[in-house]
Amino acid sequence: MREVLRALLISGVVLWASCVLAVVWVRSRLRRTLRIDPAVRSAVPTSWILAPTRAARLHRRLRAIAASARLASTCDRSLSTLAHELVGEALALEPRILAVAGTGRTGVAVRRHLAAELSELETAARRLASLSTDLPTSPDGGAASRLQERLGALDAARRELADIDLRAGLLPHP
Repeated sequence: MREVLRALLISGVVLWASCVLAVVWVRSRLRRTLRIDPAVRSAVPTSWILAPTRAARLHRRLRAIAASARLASTCDRSLSTLAHELVGEALALEPRILAVAGTGRTGVAVRRHLAAELSELETAARRLASLSTDLPTSPDGGAASRLQERLGALDAARRELADIDLRAGLLPHP
């Protein structure tokens, strides 16, 4: 009987510890999701992931701006400094959104001003994304024709080398 109780106690403690670890892990993942920059911790409440409040929506817009900038910098490495600057601007707005979150009606004007700043950042992020996806095109038809041209030149060079090797006696006659 004692052994059964001991086994139940051990399994209960293990179950309780597993639940606590699961909750801690989920919360840490949610906190990481709330970050504007993965390397910078965020002080926003975890409830802002789904909260319908104005401040939470503004913060979600900030996260989208930063994600767009980071993606643009991975598509085109030459835009990485601009992307880092845009993420820095988003990070600078986060404390202001946190400060205005609990102001209620008194912070309406400030929230409007923040929303206008966010709109400017969103426009910059859209431009950055379009710059990162624009492929330079040449007047002769673009990247595909340039690739075909290079492949043709490589084929001609290989045939020329084979002809030189054949004339020099390095290859047997066909």
